[in-house]
Amino acid sequence: MRRGAWIAVGLLVLVTLVALTAGRCGAGPPGPGAEARAPVVAPAATPQPAVVQAERTAAAGAATPAPADADAWSQRDDLDAFVRDEPDGTLGVVVLRGRHAVANARLRVWAEAANVGNAAETAATTPWAEAATDRDGRAQFPGAAAGDYVVRADDGGEHLIAGIATRHQSNRTLVLVYGTGTVTGRVCDAAGVAVVGGTVRLKGLGPISHASITSSTDRDGSFAFAGVAAGRMYVIAPASDERLGEERTISLAAGEGAHILFGRAGPLANWRGRLLDAEGSVVPGRRVLTVRDGATKDERRLLIAADGSFAIDLPPGAWEVHGEGGLFLGQWLSMVELPEQGLQRDLTYSGHRLVFTIGSCGRLHDAAAVAQQLWLRGPGVSTAAEGPFAAPAGEYVQWLVQQPGSYQLEAGNATLVGGVQGRLAVEVAATARVHRQTLFLQ
Repeated sequence: MRRGAWIAVGLLVLVTLVALTAGRCGAGPPGPGAEARAPVVAPAATPQPAVVQAERTAAAGAATPAPADADAWSQRDDLDAFVRDEPDGTLGVVVLRGRHAVANARLRVWAEAANVGNAAETAATTPWAEAATDRDGRAQFPGAAAGDYVVRADDGGEHLIAGIATRHQSNRTLVLVYGTGTVTGRVCDAAGVAVVGGTVRLKGLGPISHASITSSTDRDGSFAFAGVAAGRMYVIAPASDERLGEERTISLAAGEGAHILFGRAGPLANWRGRLLDAEGSVVPGRRVLTVRDGATKDERRLLIAADGSFAIDLPPGAWEVHGEGGLFLGQWLSMVELPEQGLQRDLTYSGHRLVFTIGSCGRLHDAAAVAQQLWLRGPGVSTAAEGPFAAPAGEYVQWLVQQPGSYQLEAGNATLVGGVQGRLAVEVAATARVHRQTLFLQ
């Protein structure tokens, strides 16, 4: 056979082998612009409600990811999504683990403050009503007169407790979420002697609720509440007159624990100082700040006197200082390391101080009358003036604000010189930590 023919035969064999190989092998990933083929899959099972999936998963002892479209159960952080209008005179309860419903949880309800902080105390009480949650994690208690209720949920050896005030129409459903915290502590008197058998109350459990649970102090004055729902609440130590018991505010995230010491349960150190602005001037005016131990979650009120001074006794250690009114999440001011020997240290206000000297009172007879008429509105603020306060340059009023920006000053029935339609524009620059201005009224 001629040489050219052999070459042609060889090429034909090679092309055939390549074609056969491509037919046997799987296709690679599509190239740029190529259309990918949809894989062949088995028919999908009928979707089950997120609640049912959670129940089956709990029975199997394994965690199942929440469906991507189950916004109400897995995506939302707002528990109000689970609150619904209950029939008149009915208390509703929803029990969740994460955002999944807990079926067959044992619910017990007390129509008064109750010792339900531990299993022994709970067993010694008689609940007003008892029920088990349905597959949606819900239970209803009809015949609930307006008032405060304490609810305990038990499931698989875990429990949690919270309260609800049914007189508030917007809060007729109590949502209980496992993954809750603990509150422990110790109660001593002023001499450091443990208070034995005293009643400690945990109050303000649940949203808009004044319901409370109680626990008794043991031989060394210790107490404990387990399964406490996340939120802001009061811990009240015993006193000869229950209404005069020492009260602390605490704030717990899910799973956090707080440890609160009452009386002289340990060494105390004294912190003294003054509240200053960014220029180092004293900020006068009575106000309430909050000091918080980040480790124990113990919160205490820091009272600022009219002259801007303060003094407080605290256990030695690191304390966070937070904003006025106890809104500690919204206004962090400082961190103080308090030594055992005490501390003399001023506190600088981290926001903006607006100072308005009263140049003329107009038809108002004095600065006090002017202060009563003035009102400031702006970013996050709508409040009356503080003051008047005396100063060499003349009497003045003030506001403490957190944000720079555009503000409007109003003077009620009086007229502000330079104002438009009764309002005076005030621009607070980010760099102007202390804003000073003179007001003239007609």
